[in-house]
Amino acid sequence: MRNRRSRIIGALAACAVTVLVVAVAGQAGGPPSLGWSPSTDDSFGFGLVGVGKTVSQTFTLTNSGGSASAALTVTLTGPPELSITEDNCSETSLGPRKSCTVTVEYAPTASGPAGAATLNASGKKEEATADLVLTGSAALQFVADGPAAPGLSGLNENPPHPESTATGTTTVFWDTTTSTMTVIVKFDGLTTPNTAAHIHCCVTAPGNAGVATTTPTFTGFPGGVTSGSYTHVFNMLDAASWNPAFVSAQGGVANAAGALLAGLQAGRAYMNIHTQRFGGGEVRGFLHPSTT
Repeated sequence: MRNRRSRIIGALAACAVTVLVVAVAGQAGGPPSLGWSPSTDDSFGFGLVGVGKTVSQTFTLTNSGGSASAALTVTLTGPPELSITEDNCSETSLGPRKSCTVTVEYAPTASGPAGAATLNASGKKEEATADLVLTGSAALQFVADGPAAPGLSGLNENPPHPESTATGTTTVFWDTTTSTMTVIVKFDGLTTPNTAAHIHCCVTAPGNAGVATTTPTFTGFPGGVTSGSYTHVFNMLDAASWNPAFVSAQGGVANAAGALLAGLQAGRAYMNIHTQRFGGGEVRGFLHPSTT
């Protein structure tokens, strides 16, 4: 009797294990679920890139679902400035928790938004698909460089200030389609707190020229400090972006924009940071078209 009862209990336990295994297998056998990263709401922005420059981003495709995706096909549809340079996903079957990568290059040839492109991965199963919208924008790029030292330096002032060991960088993007200018500045080690910062134009290095942009200083530029960083987008068809004297000398805002852009392209405009000790400017750098 006892043996019979043991056999019954053993049989019931085996059935329970079988039911549990089937249940787990059923959960693991759900549809594939594909997703790209990095991604924000199924989109990715390359940001602002200099015309003629090239930037790349590697995207990871992951199957977080319960079954394999079957053989994948990866496509990129959109403007020609965006292209796939490496594809490790096509013809790959992604099992659960498996990943593969695709690298996309953005190489703008003209100023302005690139327009949206769609990176798509799809398998034979209806659920095995993932889209990622890619965007970017391009502008003419200029960097502070010289004439005596790279970046922003007291050696680039006229006359030079070798007693200042402050350093800094400046990058300027000019979008010819929207007439906007993005100014990015970093500086460190000024001898005394700064009092103003702006772009001067137009003169051959290492000469001195009047202020072209907003006076007494850039909109929102950190003042009264010896180090800091700054990024701002200016509407160059807005009179508030300019020194009124420069606009008057050029005969209007539109002409001022044309003159400053020409000065940037010719290396005849410079970024200048003024301080309490050096009222005429402690560090400067002439802005040139970026070649790197």
